[in-house]
Amino acid sequence: MITLYGTCIECKQQRSHYRWCQSCERKQCEENFKNWTSGNERIDTFLRDAQLNSTRPQTFLEWIPFDKLGNINILNSKSGNRSRTVYSAIWKDGPRIWNQQNEKYERVKTKVIIKLNKDNDDINQINEILNELKIYLDCHNRENALLIQYYGISKDPANNDYFIVKQFHNNTPSLTEYIFHYFNNLNWEKKLHLLLYLSEDLKALHNAGYVYRYYIHPSGVSVFDDSFCAIETFLDCKALPLSNKNEKGGWYPYKAPEILVNQPYTKASDIYSFGMIMHAIGTGKIPPYDYPSHSNHFNRYLTFDICFGLRPHIPDIIPKSFKNLMERCWDTEPDLRPSINDVHYTLYYLWSSIYHNKNATSLNMICLEFLAAENNKDYSKSKYQEVTPQKAEGDNLEPLEMIKYIKKNKLIEVINMNELTNMTSIDNDDFCKISKATLNKEEKNILVAYEDTKEYLLIIQYTDGGNLHQYLKNHFSEMTWNDKIKLAYQITEGIKFLHDEDVLHQNLHPKNIVIHKKEAKITLDIVKSTEIDYSNISDEIIPFVDPKLIENHSYGYDKKSNIYSLGVLMWELSSGESPFINNINENDLRIDLINGIREKKVPDTPDKYFDLYKSCWHSEPNERPSINQVFSKLGKILYAQTKTSLEPSKLIDFIKNNYLIKIINKEELSNINGSITWKKKDCTFPVICKKFKCIQLNETFIHELKMHRKLIFYSRIVHILGIGLDESVGECSLIMQYADGGNLRQYFEKHFSKLTMDDKIKLAYQITEGIKFLHDLDIIHQNLHSKNIVIHKNEAKIMLDLIKGTNADSSNDDEMMSYVDPKLLENNSYELNKKSDIYSLGVLMWELTSGHPPKTENILKSHIIDGYRETRIPNTPKEYFDLYESCWHPEPNIRPSINQIFNKLEEMNKNSGLELINLIKKYKLIKEINMNELYDMKNIDGGHFGIISRARWKKTNDYVICKRLKNNESISNKPTEALLHELNMHGRLNFCQRIIRILGISLDEKSKEYMLILEYANGGNLRQYLKQKNSELTWDDKIKLAYQITEGIKYLQGEKILHRDLHSGNIVIHQGEAKIIDLGIAKSTETQTNIHSGVFGSLPYIDPKILEDHSYKYNEKSDIYSLGVLMWELSSGVPPFIYEIESVLKHQLVNGRREEPVPDTPDEYLQLYESCWDPEPNKRPSICQVFNKLIKLGKMRNVQDFQDIEYDDDNIQDIQDDNDNDNDNDNDADVQEATTKVNISNADDNDDLDIPD
Repeated sequence: MITLYGTCIECKQQRSHYRWCQSCERKQCEENFKNWTSGNERIDTFLRDAQLNSTRPQTFLEWIPFDKLGNINILNSKSGNRSRTVYSAIWKDGPRIWNQQNEKYERVKTKVIIKLNKDNDDINQINEILNELKIYLDCHNRENALLIQYYGISKDPANNDYFIVKQFHNNTPSLTEYIFHYFNNLNWEKKLHLLLYLSEDLKALHNAGYVYRYYIHPSGVSVFDDSFCAIETFLDCKALPLSNKNEKGGWYPYKAPEILVNQPYTKASDIYSFGMIMHAIGTGKIPPYDYPSHSNHFNRYLTFDICFGLRPHIPDIIPKSFKNLMERCWDTEPDLRPSINDVHYTLYYLWSSIYHNKNATSLNMICLEFLAAENNKDYSKSKYQEVTPQKAEGDNLEPLEMIKYIKKNKLIEVINMNELTNMTSIDNDDFCKISKATLNKEEKNILVAYEDTKEYLLIIQYTDGGNLHQYLKNHFSEMTWNDKIKLAYQITEGIKFLHDEDVLHQNLHPKNIVIHKKEAKITLDIVKSTEIDYSNISDEIIPFVDPKLIENHSYGYDKKSNIYSLGVLMWELSSGESPFINNINENDLRIDLINGIREKKVPDTPDKYFDLYKSCWHSEPNERPSINQVFSKLGKILYAQTKTSLEPSKLIDFIKNNYLIKIINKEELSNINGSITWKKKDCTFPVICKKFKCIQLNETFIHELKMHRKLIFYSRIVHILGIGLDESVGECSLIMQYADGGNLRQYFEKHFSKLTMDDKIKLAYQITEGIKFLHDLDIIHQNLHSKNIVIHKNEAKIMLDLIKGTNADSSNDDEMMSYVDPKLLENNSYELNKKSDIYSLGVLMWELTSGHPPKTENILKSHIIDGYRETRIPNTPKEYFDLYESCWHPEPNIRPSINQIFNKLEEMNKNSGLELINLIKKYKLIKEINMNELYDMKNIDGGHFGIISRARWKKTNDYVICKRLKNNESISNKPTEALLHELNMHGRLNFCQRIIRILGISLDEKSKEYMLILEYANGGNLRQYLKQKNSELTWDDKIKLAYQITEGIKYLQGEKILHRDLHSGNIVIHQGEAKIIDLGIAKSTETQTNIHSGVFGSLPYIDPKILEDHSYKYNEKSDIYSLGVLMWELSSGVPPFIYEIESVLKHQLVNGRREEPVPDTPDEYLQLYESCWDPEPNKRPSICQVFNKLIKLGKMRNVQDFQDIEYDDDNIQDIQDDNDNDNDNDNDADVQEATTKVNISNADDNDDLDIPD
């Protein structure tokens, strides 16, 4: 029997890794368990499990008695929320090191690192250690490995502190320190080498299902041996998916745009941060660290700049190939960023181009790029470096120290006093004096604020109208109600921006509102004491202070305190006077405010405006509206009557200047076969283009953009990518994220008959999830119907309706009338609210059960007002029916909240797994295997369609493969249908010895995930097998393997099944023979199911016809192409094009590029695989022709295994002769640029290519 890592000389069993016999190690561990204990049951269990399951030296973790550690010296310490100290020590016994001469492991005294994470709670300390070590072990379960080895755990008995013990390296500065001290000595080979090894760590994390999470930044990365980068700690790494969307901490410039707007952290977020690390290593420039202080308001203004494309400057001399990868990593759209496998292999390609060519006489283009950059380093000399700022020590600094600190950390520009002239005092407040002056170098008026006690002057923008109090005093008599409401709207917009960034103003009053060119702006109170004493505040400010703060000085200032102040400001705008101006006794006023006394309504105040500001100053903070609610209502009040259309060019300028949405040039959009595509840099992909007449885009549209600009990254909301203008036809286009399934109605037309009730519940759950997200932000959709729900990759998303008509428009549209809250049908002035969205959701839930919209023929408004609803569809589950019926109740207050609906649908969604298992058991589709029958389970791989584990089955005590089906968007979001599809495929193949058989199915009750239990293959996959054994294989062995693979494909095609994902990761070797696995995306040519739409596979194995034309249908000859590539791989022993850049390789394959023949390849074998990968599918041989040709070849070579096999000689044609004239025809053809986003990676054994239709 052939093994990957050789045979153990002791037990004669195959090794699990080089120099590692798991069987012998298990035995030794079990014998040694009695000789040690940590004294903690959890630690003992963890370490014993780790030792028993260890497959290599790096994963053998030990309990290390503290007395075995000597010469302990502190290296560094970090205080804060998570105190951490790192020591060096000598491990007297040391880890086990392989002695080559004696061929056994021996212990050698070793210097180590011991790391203490200080925590007063022993349980927390143990949890953190075990969590970090679990991540470490998981990262070693694949072919990946982390750079720094962990040895185990120890404990100081003196204070009961637990330590992690790991590998020691001399001189391990952080990347920040390394760049600061050594950047000018770095050449490009070393820069790429550092990045390559950092990507190795991140690759191991991602492939094990984790993300770094805490924004990879230079101070979280260690450099050792002057050559390697490694992640310093895994303490903050988390397994996917992450539920927490509000990630705190980290370096602001290293946060991905989606994280800045509170979206879930994904692998793509890590890739963004990695791109920033590339910039730091490439240029030597590191942006400042964002730490909590009053001045962090400045960095928070970066949010929208970053979301709309602001990135660090890239010097011209940076090599183009490096720059391209970096820009791909920090793309605003997460889906357009490369995977870590793509990043790793691109870096390897770039590094090897320099390393292997630096001494060569002929240099390639990439090497020349980096050579040119090497000769010009002026862009990155240390004097230009932006160094990470250090925190100020102590709370108070002397003026000169403060100025020095601000300069060093570049918090704000420092202006010399002699640049200010004509300074005149204009106002005072409790913290500073306000003066007007002229800034000479800019020759314009400004405002200057300086603190009484220390002569600091804060220079801020000049405003021509003074503060709000002064402006009202001078202009109130000229102002209309529209003017007043507009100022209230602008003030609210400013507070909304702060609240969206989780910033509180804490001192809102008329002197902190200024007017410039008749528009209101908020002045940030940066120069103020950190603790405001509300008992000593001036009487003119008291009316604006939340009474809760006056009543209880320990009450925490929050967003609702800002809302109170806003309500009082709104009253002042209505009156033109300061509140309680005639109140004589200050103490009486404080008591009155606490007791609920407020200013009286000014005559002629619009009722809706009065109701709104009255709700803002409610005594109970929880009863006050959110800032989104105030902003939304003011927008409706302001634009209910006046809807001024904007000139198109002015509209675009306004949007651009206010960062509301990206402007897309019409030249970037093209119409290909009726589909709109957007070319963004060198990538083209389909989009939704919603056109409007420019006259429709008025101030209301601007208001809606402002309301929704924080929603651009949420997964259940269709992303608005930008807006385009075509003045020649007077049209604007909203460019939105593409949805491959169309809207819900279109999706039902094609797919409804295939949907199960589980599928429908899942769609209802996804729609509800989107509405919940909006409602949590106090945003109401107002126009929910099936045309505003789209389906992408079988998942529902909500399309925002930014171009809104009036309420009357909605209620008079017969087609949409059924979705409208009856309260609005009854009264056009009814204000839509969250319960109106709930009504629409109820109708959508009914539509999901019926497959068609509610009927409109002969249905009048009065019928719906009187309670008419659609009838229940037969076989609708009662709990689902009861739920949607409660949603469309006539009385809004009786309808459930969105949280109640979400929770009930979530429970229904989880129960679907048990129903499927019961269905399988009832009809005996496949054997059910209980989870408790499986033990010793370990993850070994991650396929396109599931996570692969190895386990032992108690029934046979043999190894089996457990394929945990995952919800992967790029395949299908219907695990029930996909599972039945795969069972159906395998059910027809159980008697083929060339196909890995399914033994049964199991359900994990905790996660509600299914697991397919399959036969085990003891030789690994073909790629691993060739890597280890190629030098030992004869040509007869390789032809035999090619025959076995071909026999499997022949059986599949005989059953009318296409594999569609043939590559060396999906061929396994069991007892020396090849078998085919992973029919998860196999497709029957009889049914042509659309479960797995799109193209899948590893790039070099994919039929170039599919790469060239995405509408080309996968067929039998596509599998033949993949077989030809596999045959070449068998001849060479290495994967095809392993170090090529995929985006380039794709076009080269279409143009006819193929791998070069290996010397000494038998002519008949060479001709056969070259005919299989012919560019023209109809010139490729059939599977029967390949099969018979291989048998004939085996017989000709007198291979014993072929002598008794019969074949059809008449079916073998001279394949090569048919194709002699075909190889030169298409070489000069132009390759049309792909119009679809492509995510490609051939880095991992089961990495696949996904090209959406």
